[in-house]
Amino acid sequence: MCDVNITRTHDVNRGFQVIEKKGGEVILENPPMRCAEVTITLSQKQKKVSSWLYDNFEAILVDGNRLQASQITFREEDIKSGYITFKPNQAKQAYVCFEESTSSISTVECLWD
Repeated sequence: MCDVNITRTHDVNRGFQVIEKKGGEVILENPPMRCAEVTITLSQKQKKVSSWLYDNFEAILVDGNRLQASQITFREEDIKSGYITFKPNQAKQAYVCFEESTSSISTVECLWD
């Protein structure tokens, strides 16, 4: 079993886009990329390739939409030769980012079985 708790959420500004309309151009801000600082706790020992773990996280937004993680970063001291080892019931901290969205993150779930 995997448990994810959000410590803090972050919105990463993704710049602007120019949209051409009749009579000129409109500059609109892109929706922010949604990110969160999380703690991850597993109920049993597992060793995982740290760079591949983003496939296992999903954000549920306040509007009910779901986004799969696009990147995840663990503390440097927790990674050994590209792997991160989870010991039973010992939390690991991570920073995980999802795609752009106009809605905020409500919760983050782990998709491990």
